[in-house]
Amino acid sequence: MLGPMRQGTGPRTPRRLGGVAGAVGVGLLVVALLLPGRPFQTSDTAVAMRAALVAHRRAFVVSTWVAALGAAGFIWFLGELRARLSLNAGGDGDARATVVALGGLGSWLLTLAGMAVFAGLALGGRDIGTSTVPAAVGTGNVLIELGKLPLAAALVALGVEAPRHGVISWVAARLALVVAVVLAVSALPPFLADRGIWQFGSGPDLAGAVPATVWLLWLAVHVARTTADQP
Repeated sequence: MLGPMRQGTGPRTPRRLGGVAGAVGVGLLVVALLLPGRPFQTSDTAVAMRAALVAHRRAFVVSTWVAALGAAGFIWFLGELRARLSLNAGGDGDARATVVALGGLGSWLLTLAGMAVFAGLALGGRDIGTSTVPAAVGTGNVLIELGKLPLAAALVALGVEAPRHGVISWVAARLALVVAVVLAVSALPPFLADRGIWQFGSGPDLAGAVPATVWLLWLAVHVARTTADQP
């Protein structure tokens, strides 16, 4: 009796842990992005940026570490997703499974790189030259914003391929495609606006990432609650 029980429960444990790791990872990224307070905007003055970096020095540094910790869980989650999508996929299916993994990883790395720029500036503290702050902060904002695009690609690949392997339903897949469009479209205006509601760090910019965050959290919980052969 012990033999069959091990066969039935063995594969489920890592699958469930993969989903849990993904949910924790996404949650940690959200916490990391919120820790330093209001995000930098394009219209902020150099003096205001420098003051924020000095005042919230520890928050910027710790948030980067938290985001990197979340990346460890998210990588595990991406590995589980790729395994499920690659199961008996072959051809284009296996290629799209790779897009999911690389898109998710690329998005996280770009976001983490942008946060690391802010952490590096904060570590400089009062020794930072005011004239260099806007360019460095702008670089961080650009990296974080560009992180939306690989994630949009991963969501499209999930929306196309995941229903075929019972990972998610067709309704959830259609939502993934809509979320991907919202995410990609929201990444463009900040590159065109120097001020106002469309600039980096503005309400619409941040709101564009909310649907993707919620959908990924749902997916991670869904993966944790199901096995590879359950939709």
